[in-house]
Amino acid sequence: MNSVNMKPLLGGNVYEHELDGWSIRWESQSNYRHWCVQAHPMFERQVVVVMKNPGSLKGDGSNLKRDTTLRVLRRVGERVKCSWYVVNLFDFASTSSNDLYKCWKRRDGAGLVYRKIHIRRFCGILFAHGDAPAEVHREYEERIALVRKIFKKFPEIRIPATKAGNPVHPLNWQRNRLIEPVVKLIRRQLTAVAS
Repeated sequence: MNSVNMKPLLGGNVYEHELDGWSIRWESQSNYRHWCVQAHPMFERQVVVVMKNPGSLKGDGSNLKRDTTLRVLRRVGERVKCSWYVVNLFDFASTSSNDLYKCWKRRDGAGLVYRKIHIRRFCGILFAHGDAPAEVHREYEERIALVRKIFKKFPEIRIPATKAGNPVHPLNWQRNRLIEPVVKLIRRQLTAVAS
């Protein structure tokens, strides 16, 4: 398993739990989760996953078992044999995107985490943020461009897109029966990177 810096990057608290054979570590601060690492002890490869905003995992992890998105990532990670370093476009944690948009001015917590991550040998970056409403589309595009710039040395893993052309969020991998196609795409692209 790759070692992960257990120090907070943005002044929050770092927590760790074991679940389903995975070590899950994250930094939380009030209503924000800055990063989350899901590491499996058998998988050396680690992919950065960029999503919209954190769901139910915040604070001390009392909601960890209910976080469907992270569960879907673990399920796919087992199939493609890689761990995940999860970051979000926006740090405000809520189980509903509508709550994020209602609190839009508070979308970022103590700063942007991307530049503070110790860039290691990630084997790729996978965007999985889904769509954004028109009124915040510009902010999404600017943030996506920033993340791409910071992680530009890592190959981008492409997955199925929404009708609007954005990468499908992991919840919809499950809802729309896309797990098989996602697994095949990730496997193929990770194999190409390794060659």
